[in-house]
Amino acid sequence: MENLNEKNRNKEGIKVGLAGLAINLLLSVFKVTIGIIANSQSIMADGINNFSDSMSSVITVVGFIVTGKPADREHPYGHQRFEYIAGFVMALIMGVLGLEVLKTSIANIIEPQTTTFSMLAIFVLIFSIAAKGFMAYMYDVQARKLKSDMLLASRQDSLNDMMTTAGVLIGVGFQFWTGYTIDAYLGLGLSLFILWSALKMVREFMNSLLGERPDASVLDEIKIILDTNSEILGYHDLMVHNYGSNTTYGSVHVEINQTMSLIDAHTIVDTLENTILNKTGISLAIHMDPLDIESPEMKEIYQIIKKHIRTFYGGVDFHDVRIIHDTLMFDLVIEPDKLNVVDTIKTTLKEELARNGFTYPLKVTVDTQQLI
Repeated sequence: MENLNEKNRNKEGIKVGLAGLAINLLLSVFKVTIGIIANSQSIMADGINNFSDSMSSVITVVGFIVTGKPADREHPYGHQRFEYIAGFVMALIMGVLGLEVLKTSIANIIEPQTTTFSMLAIFVLIFSIAAKGFMAYMYDVQARKLKSDMLLASRQDSLNDMMTTAGVLIGVGFQFWTGYTIDAYLGLGLSLFILWSALKMVREFMNSLLGERPDASVLDEIKIILDTNSEILGYHDLMVHNYGSNTTYGSVHVEINQTMSLIDAHTIVDTLENTILNKTGISLAIHMDPLDIESPEMKEIYQIIKKHIRTFYGGVDFHDVRIIHDTLMFDLVIEPDKLNVVDTIKTTLKEELARNGFTYPLKVTVDTQQLI
C-alpha cells in the first residue's frame, strides 16, 4: 500500500523535474540566440542539447507521476519500475545527442567554421556552466534523498552539459587569444565522453530492469537475522525482487525440526518476517522445510552426503535432506558452470550410500539460485 512518504517522494520528484524543465528551456533560448549571432556551431549545438534536456525533464516529471500511481489489477506490485524505464529513455536520448555532437564536430573539422567572439557569448556560457552546476547539485541532493536512479541520470546529464559548455568556452577563449579555432576538436572529445556516459547509464538501467543481485549489505543484514535465530536449523533459496526504490519482495526457505508444532513454527516465521521487514524494508515470505534431525539413520545419511560432496566436489553444497515415500531427496546447490558434474555426483553418491547400506532411490533437485 502506498504511504505518505511515497506520495511526498513523488511530489518532490515532480518539483525537481519542473525546475529542471524551466532552467533548460531558458538556457536553450539564450544559447541558440547567441550561437546564431556569433556563428558558433558549438554554442548552437549546446543550446539544442539544452532543449533536449528539457525533454528529459519532461520524462522525469512523467516518470514520477507514473511511479506514484498505486498498484492496480494489471500491476499488483505498483508502477515504481517505470522510473527505470524513464531513466533508460533519458540515457538513450543522451546517446543520440552525443552522436549528433560527434557528427557536427567531424563536419566542422573537415570544413572549419569561423566563430565570432562576443562578450555576450562568454557571459551566456559562464552563466550556463553555473546554472548546470546548480542543477547537478540539486539533482544529486534530491537523488540521494529520494533514492532515485532517474534523478542520478539527470545529474549525470547536467555534469555532461557542464563539461560540454566549458569546452565551448575554452574553445572561444583559445580562438580569442591565438586566432586558432579548436571548437570542433573540443566538441569531438566531449561527444565521446557523452557517448561513454550514455552507454554506462544504459547498462545500469538495463541491469535494474533485468533484475540485479541485491546489495551485499542487505544480504548481510538478512543473514545476521537468520543466523541469530536459534530456533531454525538453516536457511536457503533466498530470492529478492525489486520493484522500485521502496518496493521489494522476497522469499527464503528455513529448515525447522519436524517435531515442532505448526503453531510454534508459524510464530517463528512471523517473527522473522516482521524483523526482516523492519530492518531491511523487504517483504519476505518464508517457506518452512521440516527436517528429521533426531533419527539415527538420517544423521548417518546426512554425514555420508556431507563428507562425499565436501571431499570430491569443492564449491558444491546441499540442503533439505529427507526421505519421502521411501525416496531419499535433497537439493544440490551448484554454480551454473558446474552443471556438467551433476550426473557424476548422483552416480558416485548413490554408490557411496549403497556401500554403507542405504539403497534408497535418489532424487536430487539442482539449485542454482542461491543468494546466501
